[in-house]
Amino acid sequence: TSTLNFTDDTLYVMQTVGDTLFVGSSNGWAVSPDAGATWAVFQGNLDSLGADLVVNYTYSNTVNIDSSFIILGLTGDFIPALGVQYRDDGPARIWVSGRPVSLGINGMSVGYWVPVLDTLGDSVGVRIKWRALYGGDFAWNYAFYGDSVFAATNSGVLVNYGDTSEVWDTVKFVDPIEGYDLLAPGTAVYSVDVIGEDLWVGTSDGT
Repeated sequence: TSTLNFTDDTLYVMQTVGDTLFVGSSNGWAVSPDAGATWAVFQGNLDSLGADLVVNYTYSNTVNIDSSFIILGLTGDFIPALGVQYRDDGPARIWVSGRPVSLGINGMSVGYWVPVLDTLGDSVGVRIKWRALYGGDFAWNYAFYGDSVFAATNSGVLVNYGDTSEVWDTVKFVDPIEGYDLLAPGTAVYSVDVIGEDLWVGTSDGT
């Protein structure tokens, strides 16, 4: 599917392994698995800030079909927030806020690593599997404390306690002495962060 080609390039090295051909040039290398009938051409990434590999995850290609159940992966293709949760007891998780473009819903999803198995059932690598954990609203921002995930949403700060369940609680901000609300229920929160033992939130009316 690549548009790269070696039409006007100088080739410097060639190697054959069975029917597979390898060709190298000053601008990249090419592999043909069928003795030259078809080619895949590759170029090295010379941009130190560029991604070495890009996998496009969308609402449509992350739907999970499990027997008779269909479970959403990403809730939408417009991503207003993304956060990486580094964990002591396992691989990192990726939390994504999704909004619909032509398809999808407002919601939040998590991406986690699962093994890729060969036909014998042996692990040959890992991939990211996506699962929608919340619908109806989206997050503007994420923060993490241990296994807990905090999401700044239009209806307040939500927390998931890290078991990748669909249960989210609303964080209440109440004065510990007087008992009045420091943040009225349903107030939109646009940012959230954890610094030490403190949870910071930002609203249209301040921090």
